[in-house]
Amino acid sequence: LWKLASGAASTPVPPGTPDRAVGYNEPIPGTGPYRIASASASEIRYVRNPLFKEWSHAAQPDGNPDEIVMRFGLTPAEQARAIEHGRADWMADNIPARLLPALRVRLPAQLHSFSIPTTDFFQFNATLPPFDDVRVRRALSLAIDRRAIARLYGGSDLATPTCQILAPGMTGYRSYCPYVSRSPTDRGWGPDLAKARRLVAASATAGTPVTVWGWTDDPTIRPAVTRYVAQTLRRLGYPTRVHLVPHAGLRSTDIPRIQIIPTGWGRDTPYGFFTRWFTCDGAANHGWLCDRGIERRLERARSLEATDPRAAADAWAKIDRRLVAGGLERT
Repeated sequence: LWKLASGAASTPVPPGTPDRAVGYNEPIPGTGPYRIASASASEIRYVRNPLFKEWSHAAQPDGNPDEIVMRFGLTPAEQARAIEHGRADWMADNIPARLLPALRVRLPAQLHSFSIPTTDFFQFNATLPPFDDVRVRRALSLAIDRRAIARLYGGSDLATPTCQILAPGMTGYRSYCPYVSRSPTDRGWGPDLAKARRLVAASATAGTPVTVWGWTDDPTIRPAVTRYVAQTLRRLGYPTRVHLVPHAGLRSTDIPRIQIIPTGWGRDTPYGFFTRWFTCDGAANHGWLCDRGIERRLERARSLEATDPRAAADAWAKIDRRLVAGGLERT
């Protein structure tokens, strides 16, 4: 039910509304407290909807400003400067990491952070060597220094280390990470290279060439993150190269030969998250993984949601742990 309150589902539209852009001069009718007064490629201006009546302040308040103007076309750095100089009030893009230290000192009252239920991760093609061996998948998970990746994102203001698929705040989230060093001198997120190398040795896959695919135009999963993972694979004994493409440059013919690629997902239900990435016919699975046992668990958890939400949350947590641990059945 909570998905009805998400951004993607928060505005009912009339039957027959096309799933495409309808043009700047033909705004789609809605039910909110604002209406579109004008729109162009560079700006949208919203004003109060005279037909709106607040029926519940908690569910759909009537809003504070009489007018909202959203402008487009500035870089994130330019957006931050516009706010700093009083020409704007809010920005939708991430603040560039290099600007954060100075803004934190100069404008602490204007700098606000919030968590979003999104997880970035690397997707293995479990049909191709060396990642068709679960020991190799676990080895890379152990060798990754999640603190280093968080720093590449811009530090603790922009990223938090995790080992899990579900993000904090999602139904069924239970903190869990079996892929960190247990050394008492470590602070909790360090890699366990010794254990990772033992798994690689047991798999007898060292020397297998690996290509790590990555993106040139992703707003968060930057090339530096892809290069870091490639470097980690080299430390485990795999000759590794990096292949970067824009999102629009990834062809359907490329997908069967990709061994590993970064991706991200969030703002979804556990069922939507898991079925997209981890079911045999999932939209983003590409046939790289198929475990009928996981699919049966997903359907059982989904059936519990309507009658026993607490039991459903426990079921989602168990599925999350099973996926993290890599104990999957190849079918």
